[in-house]
Amino acid sequence: MTTGIAPRRSTATSLERWLDRLRVPLEAWSGTRRLAIALLVAAGVFVLGARSWNAVDLGGIAASHTALDDAQHRLASARHALAQLPALRARVAAKTLHGQPVVWTSADDVRAFSQLAARSGLVLVSLEPGAASGEGLDAMRSVRLAARGNFAQVVKFVRGLAGLPVLVVPADLTVKRHDDALEIATTLQVFSRLFPVGAGQLAPPDQMLDASDAQIDQDVAFHDPFSPQRIGDVDLPEATPLRLVGLLRDDTHGLALVETAEGTQTVEPGQPFGEQRVTKIDALGLTLATRGGAHLLTLAGKLGESE
Repeated sequence: MTTGIAPRRSTATSLERWLDRLRVPLEAWSGTRRLAIALLVAAGVFVLGARSWNAVDLGGIAASHTALDDAQHRLASARHALAQLPALRARVAAKTLHGQPVVWTSADDVRAFSQLAARSGLVLVSLEPGAASGEGLDAMRSVRLAARGNFAQVVKFVRGLAGLPVLVVPADLTVKRHDDALEIATTLQVFSRLFPVGAGQLAPPDQMLDASDAQIDQDVAFHDPFSPQRIGDVDLPEATPLRLVGLLRDDTHGLALVETAEGTQTVEPGQPFGEQRVTKIDALGLTLATRGGAHLLTLAGKLGESE
C-alpha cells in the first residue's frame, strides 16, 4: 500500500511547490526569474508585432512583389509581341498586295493631288471632287483639276500619279498656252479598289509622292511643243514635205505620226515610207533612211542629217 501511493504524493507535492512559487509576490522574485519573464514577454511582443507588420504590409513588401510580378508579365508579353512583329509585317504586306490596303477616301484624293501639284511646281487653280460610281473593283471617283505651270511641271505631275497608292487614270487632259504659262485641265478617275504594282510595300504618307521627284528625261524637256521657240518655228520650208506631229514610244516599241501633203500616217520602225524606210523612232525624232543616207525628222519640223 505504501509503495503504490508514494508516486502520487510526489507528483502532488511538486505541483503544490510550483503553484507556491507562482504565488510569490513580484517584489520577492529573484533576478534570474525576472529576466526570464522579461525575455518571454519581449519575445511574445516581437512575434505579435512581426505578424501585425506583415498582415498590414507597412513596409510595402507585398505590394513590391505584386508590382514586380506585373512588370515581369508585361515584359514577357512585350517580348512575345516583338517576336511576332516580322510575321505580322509579312501578313500585312501580303494582305495589302492582294487588295486590302488602307482605306482611301475622297479626302485622301484632295490631299494627294494638292501635294502632288505643289511638289511638281504647278499652281493649283481648282480641285473639285466629283460623284462616285460603280461597285467593287469598278468603284471610281472623279476629281476635276485645273492648274497653271510649264510643260516640264505638267509632265512631272502626270508621272507622279503612278506613285500614288491607288490607281489614278487621267480620263481627259487639256493643255493650252495662256500668256507665259500653260493651263492644264484634267479629269482624274480614282479607282480606290485597284492598286499599282508595288502598292504592297507600305510607305509613310510623306514618301508616297516620291515618284514625282524623279528627274525628268532631258529628251522630254527638249521636245516641249509649247515652247515659244517651237511655236515660232512651226512653218516648215517648202523643201520639207514631211512634218512629225507626234511620238509614242517605250523601251521596246515606237510609233510616230507623220503629216504629209496627202494627210497623216502612222509609221513604226522597219516600215517602208514612200521611197524611204523608217529605221528608228526615239526621243530625238523619226529616222528615215534612203540610198543617199539617213535623215532625222524632229518634232520641231526640221529635217537634218542623222549621225
